[in-house]
Amino acid sequence: MSTPYWRRILRAGAPAAALHELAASQDWQQIADEPRRHHHSRRLGWKATEDVEVHLLEFFTHGQRAVVLAGEGPEGGPVAASLEAALDFRTLDEIYADTTSDDPRAALSGFYALTELTSLVGDDPRTSDAYLHVLQHKEMVVRAAALRLTGAYRAWPGLKDALIARRSLELDLAELVDEMIEYLEEEESG
Repeated sequence: MSTPYWRRILRAGAPAAALHELAASQDWQQIADEPRRHHHSRRLGWKATEDVEVHLLEFFTHGQRAVVLAGEGPEGGPVAASLEAALDFRTLDEIYADTTSDDPRAALSGFYALTELTSLVGDDPRTSDAYLHVLQHKEMVVRAAALRLTGAYRAWPGLKDALIARRSLELDLAELVDEMIEYLEEEESG
């Protein structure tokens, strides 16, 4: 797939059948059907036009399903418009609200969605606030997920300082905090 991508997250419980129906009605050629394996998620792909590919990614480990479009750019085009009309996607406002929730399930759902939408959320000022919220969440499982994934998906200004500030507070997760700080220092040095 070429970059940059248009990507959206399907709402939990939203059927993907509409995507299959759209692909069939538009005579999209199926180019990928990779089943879920032990540590890998499922991927279905179609060639919508000569230059545009559509992929359904099912991230079973965190219950997210993303639709990724390559060939129309991050803003989309005609194929993206048909996907928007046919499928039930989560809005960025909903994702940010979930990420900053005190409910651990909602916070993790929002956080995982943000990690999938890194190119879309780009410079949105809510992103660093949302990530800081999960890094400081009252539930250790949420903080641990944030520590494992945040740096790999988005190293925003102030992340390293936020982690250093949390180091003395994270007794159970100290090793993860140190690993993330080390990772960020390596990234800084090139």
